[in-house]
Amino acid sequence: MNEGSSGRPRDDQPDEIWIGEIGPIPIFHNDDFRLEEHRARLRQAAAVADALHSADELAHGMSHPDELVRIRVVPRLIARGGGTDQAILTLTSALANDPSAGVRDIVATGLGGLPFEARINAALQRAVEDEDEEVRSAARTSLLQYPDPAT
Repeated sequence: MNEGSSGRPRDDQPDEIWIGEIGPIPIFHNDDFRLEEHRARLRQAAAVADALHSADELAHGMSHPDELVRIRVVPRLIARGGGTDQAILTLTSALANDPSAGVRDIVATGLGGLPFEARINAALQRAVEDEDEEVRSAARTSLLQYPDPAT
């Protein structure tokens, strides 16, 4: 039996493509059974996040152990909590401390849509030094939404 690098039979591997020297890049089709577990996790995270309605509940949801829940909560907290002190404190804390780069990335992106405030600007300035390139890029992009503090 010819096995792939994951130990599964070769015919149980995702399709692969190469782009120049970059690869192998796995390709999963919509009906691939390996995606069911991930889809179930996404559905569960959506159900948890969607059950949170008030800004207080959403702020509390930012401490949920599942990063998929926190990722889904961020835009809802921004929409419902907006520029409230609790929302800003929760979001800037998540930007600085969340263990998930995905959460920090979406927080950095979302903060750029809020009205200018010095503590948001300061949090984004710190995020420009984040360990994750996507977070750094999102923070830089969000900072472009704010006026230059030197002017």
